[in-house]
Amino acid sequence: PMLRLLKLIRRFGQIQLLAHVFRTTGDALKFLLFLVSIIVLLFSTLLYILEPTDNVDSMFTAMWVSTVTVTTVGYGDITPITLSGKMLMGG
Repeated sequence: PMLRLLKLIRRFGQIQLLAHVFRTTGDALKFLLFLVSIIVLLFSTLLYILEPTDNVDSMFTAMWVSTVTVTTVGYGDITPITLSGKMLMGG
């Protein structure tokens, strides 16, 4: 069954085109992911330092807030309460 699936995928031009795009832009996508990771780590560290522990209780929570902010999802479950935290998170 797996061999048939691989033979079937070979016939679809869109999948081949998508694979070609990922092969040609692989380095740029890796660099973009690296930059986003560094930005999230930097801003989450600053948020963890600036916010009180009753709002942002762990580094993981700070990373969650930073990731949600960077990806513009904005759940709103945890929001900064200090002025410096609000300025840092853009709200």
